[in-house]
Amino acid sequence: TGTVVHEIGHAMGFHHEQARSDRDDYVIINWQNIKPSMESNFERYNNALTYNIPYDYTSAMHYGSKFFSKNGNFTIIAKKPVAQLAIGSRDGLSFADMKLANLMYNCTTRWLDECGFTNGGPCQNGGYTSANCLCVCPSGTSGVNCETFSSPYTDAAV
Repeated sequence: TGTVVHEIGHAMGFHHEQARSDRDDYVIINWQNIKPSMESNFERYNNALTYNIPYDYTSAMHYGSKFFSKNGNFTIIAKKPVAQLAIGSRDGLSFADMKLANLMYNCTTRWLDECGFTNGGPCQNGGYTSANCLCVCPSGTSGVNCETFSSPYTDAAV
């Protein structure tokens, strides 16, 4: 399912997470481990819009840590060691992927208007308003408005 979700992401206009202009703040690309002719898959795309969504190691659009490796070694290393195993997990859309889709297609603005919310709505800590006027909360938060931190640091750190 991960590859299908990834390709649908491309059709929706998503770019590879590791191609973000700020990616060097989060990952190291090991160019020496990348198969010849596959380097372009790791180039930064400076025009990719992030909508101020933080870098997401768990994005369906993130390559795995050994994608296109010519020698079995890492092609991508997380600067946060706790995030290394999460890179490229592709278990479906991540919270950030869903938030990005909502922002790209102006769904969030529509939901805020239709729900009668002002000043960005009630959602806190990076949550966003959904079509049913409820908050969709990021990992590590809970509560009606995402107001409560509910998981250990390591769970939310990624």
